[in-house]
Amino acid sequence: MAIREFGGSDRVELMDLPDPKVGPDTVRIAVRAAGLNPVDYKVREGNLEPAFPTHFPLILGWDAAGVVESVASDGGRGHEIG
Repeated sequence: MAIREFGGSDRVELMDLPDPKVGPDTVRIAVRAAGLNPVDYKVREGNLEPAFPTHFPLILGWDAAGVVESVASDGGRGHEIG
C-alpha cells in the first residue's frame, strides 16, 4: 500500500513497485506481515515531512516482520543473502 501524494486515506492505493535498493545502513526485508500505526497516518498526511523527507511513491507500514534479504555493506552497495 502506497501513496503518490500527501492527503487522506483516499490517497492510499495498492501499487506494484520494484524492489527497493539497499542503501547505506539499511536492510531489505521480504515482508510477511505489516501493520499501520499512528505514525503512518501522520506521514500520509505530510505532517512529518520536515523530520522524514519523502520521495513518492511512498510505501506505508513502518511495522513489519519478515526475512532479511539484503544487507548494506561495502560502502552501501549491499549484497544479497542466501
